[in-house]
Amino acid sequence: MIRIATITTLLFSMMSSHTVFSQNQDVQHIRDVYQEVNNQIKECKTAEEAGEPCGFYNSKIVINANNQPWRAVGNYKKHESYWHTDDPGMADMMEVNPASMLSKVSSQTNSTYELYEEYLFEDGQLIFYYYSYNYGDEGKEEYRFYFKDQQLISFVKKNETEDEDTYSKEDAEKILKLADKKIQTFINMF
Repeated sequence: MIRIATITTLLFSMMSSHTVFSQNQDVQHIRDVYQEVNNQIKECKTAEEAGEPCGFYNSKIVINANNQPWRAVGNYKKHESYWHTDDPGMADMMEVNPASMLSKVSSQTNSTYELYEEYLFEDGQLIFYYYSYNYGDEGKEEYRFYFKDQQLISFVKKNETEDEDTYSKEDAEKILKLADKKIQTFINMF
């Protein structure tokens, strides 16, 4: 009887370690994609200054571009950058999913606070979401969501404030819906 329990425990332990190893590989893959996309964006910014083409287009949305005082918050400005490989209107002709042309969305809000978000996509699906809210002297919140096949595989939080957490791992579905809205905004731009 003890031998069966030992074998069962050993098998369960091996299966658990395989799952953790696989999850770590998936998170590492996402980090590699993130690094690759950010390197390409950096190269594009340099190429843009030199007037040369690069592998990405950058389409932007700016809220309150003329920096007028915003009711109840004072100064307020929001920038969203959509980094993409092509015009989603060309997707039918190219026989691809238009969402697969979107690589990254970054969103920055400046007001009495600083909010920064990143959405990283691969093959038309969200694979990573980053959220940073800077309260100034009160501290900063950061959250990282890692996804594979529309499922949360890892969640990391860092909250230096005394406030309640903005996000928890239970918010993964909410993040996926936000990402879908970003994809639709991207497609509807064209």
